[in-house]
Amino acid sequence: MPGAYRVAGRVATRVLLGANDVSVLLPSFRSELIKTYKVDGRRVHFRPHGTFSSALASHASNTAAQPPTVLAFGYWGTYKRLELLLEFWAHVAQQVPGARLLIAGLNHPSAPGYLEALQAKYVAQTSIRFLGYLPEDQLPTLFRQASVLVLPYSSAAGTSGVVHQACEYGVPMVAAGIPEIQELAREQAISIEFYPPGDGAVLQSQLVRLLKSDDLRHEMALKNSSAGSNMQISQVVGGYLELFKARTQKKRKASVIGIHDYLSHLRLWSQVGNWLLHSGIEERDGGVARYYLAHEARNKPASTEITGYCLSGLVVLHQQTGEQQYWNAAVKNARFLIDKAWNPSCAAMPFEVEGEGRNFSYFFDNGIIVRGLLALWRKSGDKDLLSMAIQCGTSMERDFCAGEEFHPIITLPDKKPLPHVKARWSRSSGCYQLKAALAWKELHEATGDDHFLNLYRRVLRFSLDTHLSFLPGVEDSRAVMDRLHAYAYFLEGLLPAIEEPECRSAMRIGIERLANYAREIAPEFLRSDVMAQLLRVRIYADQAGVTSLNRDTAEHEAALIRQFQSHHPDPRLNGGFWFGRTDKIQPFMNPVSTVFCYQALDMLARYESSAQHFLWKDLI
Repeated sequence: MPGAYRVAGRVATRVLLGANDVSVLLPSFRSELIKTYKVDGRRVHFRPHGTFSSALASHASNTAAQPPTVLAFGYWGTYKRLELLLEFWAHVAQQVPGARLLIAGLNHPSAPGYLEALQAKYVAQTSIRFLGYLPEDQLPTLFRQASVLVLPYSSAAGTSGVVHQACEYGVPMVAAGIPEIQELAREQAISIEFYPPGDGAVLQSQLVRLLKSDDLRHEMALKNSSAGSNMQISQVVGGYLELFKARTQKKRKASVIGIHDYLSHLRLWSQVGNWLLHSGIEERDGGVARYYLAHEARNKPASTEITGYCLSGLVVLHQQTGEQQYWNAAVKNARFLIDKAWNPSCAAMPFEVEGEGRNFSYFFDNGIIVRGLLALWRKSGDKDLLSMAIQCGTSMERDFCAGEEFHPIITLPDKKPLPHVKARWSRSSGCYQLKAALAWKELHEATGDDHFLNLYRRVLRFSLDTHLSFLPGVEDSRAVMDRLHAYAYFLEGLLPAIEEPECRSAMRIGIERLANYAREIAPEFLRSDVMAQLLRVRIYADQAGVTSLNRDTAEHEAALIRQFQSHHPDPRLNGGFWFGRTDKIQPFMNPVSTVFCYQALDMLARYESSAQHFLWKDLI
């Protein structure tokens, strides 16, 4: 009775949605509830499944385990079925000598006798072992001896606890390409090789390929271990507890800060997304212009740095909305950087692809580009993205190193540093370069190479030693406002090390200095990106317990940011954020200002309405 089953399901869902808040384990589930059931999005939350931190200390499993071992684990007989795997296992064992298949778990309550029948059928195949139920304390040993976990599912009821358990131990995975598992892999940056459901030949091929490649399994193991460390159960439970706390505090529940009206928030990301996609700021080849000059009705040349920023912003929009158009645009940006912008003859990323800009490369720009590529790589697993990120990150050290500092700009193709200009922050080494060095921190997490981590620590040390002298730096107040933008980069660069006492102190001092200078100069000149950067670091600092977020101050800064958004009927202007204002708005619309302002307003709305936890890698 499928019709009655669907009706019952809808009724049950309506009953559940009567709760004050509902949490789901996949973003698409949240989107479906909002779209189909018209529920207020502030009451529906996506929260990951979570992993147990006790297992993470072991990191990746023994990916070179002998004998080669494939593990299948779960309750069997309904949508988790073994027939296809068992049918093709003999071919796998033939191509990988010594390979064994371990099947752990029980029959699903609705499928009695399922495993027993299969065990009797394949009793002659000695490479297959049915382990049955295993107590909890035996699971670490089971997962650590697995070379590969296989998930032979025909469908899914949602997210997979087995996938998360494999991430605890850094186990590579092969799975049927069903939408829920694909979404889980994309959203949580989990490395899984997929095969079309029901296609045993591809399943066999994927298993053989992984079992024969220690390097590929090691790469996947590192990525899955990293994914597990980013969704530990302590963080997940902490998010629930903070939500409960917020909902039981009448004062906080009654207060309104930022953009709490969900429909208004939907308009915000829709307007920003439309501007990024349809304003013409992005060229046909995927490159993104530095500015749209409204008074001249033209774009500035496409910039590799701005393309990197736009790429990061589109990944965030896709993650929040699930809309494919943002993913497609992000991929297009990435292909521009890889296929057109990168100069293979001198192994460098130019400032611009055309004109005089192609003769220069910027240290800072390379860092932003690396972070954009890695943001997309964590969701897609595309090896081209990681390869280009590594090449750019390597160039940052090889081509820009100047003793304890790093040159800001070099010429191409000879790679000679331009003379430093002390009065211009972009032409000098400085603490602002710490945000670019985040690229090395992310590359360390992506590759496990400690050399990248040491490079980040080196720039961190230099930045902590010099940041107090960065402001004001010049006498002209408008130039100081420009330097505030750069100083905010320093504060953003502190986030991975925010638990260190010296970094916490620098963050407290830095936020106060940034806010004071901005407030003093604002009547004469104010940049929208400076206010957005300030609000973002305030939220991160409050989340880390460094300094409390004052709601009145935050709302005031959010109100200032909203004043910069354009609601012009011209589609080239509608939805974007203007760069700055003096006595009037300056006629420059900038993708960086737009994605910074969007993220600041979005973070404030989410932080105050659901106590969402933000990761430093999510910062655009």
